[in-house]
Amino acid sequence: MIISTHYDPKPIPSREYDWIALPEDYDCDYIDGRFVPNMPCGYGATEQDALLDLYTRLQEAAEEREGNRRTLWGILNGGR
Repeated sequence: MIISTHYDPKPIPSREYDWIALPEDYDCDYIDGRFVPNMPCGYGATEQDALLDLYTRLQEAAEEREGNRRTLWGILNGGR
């Protein structure tokens, strides 16, 4: 999985959303009049924080889908 990071400071005092980490296949679906992400993305005050947040969100999504049996390693390696 290729992950890209971007620095995008928001016009708010908090710096915790300045960096975003996105999987290469990140996209949104339009459902019931709103955009819904099809994959998690990560946010953080630093690039490393955003990557860690993405990793955590991907792990949580995998656990939700597979009843705590599938690992992030499985997601990153095509479900193996």
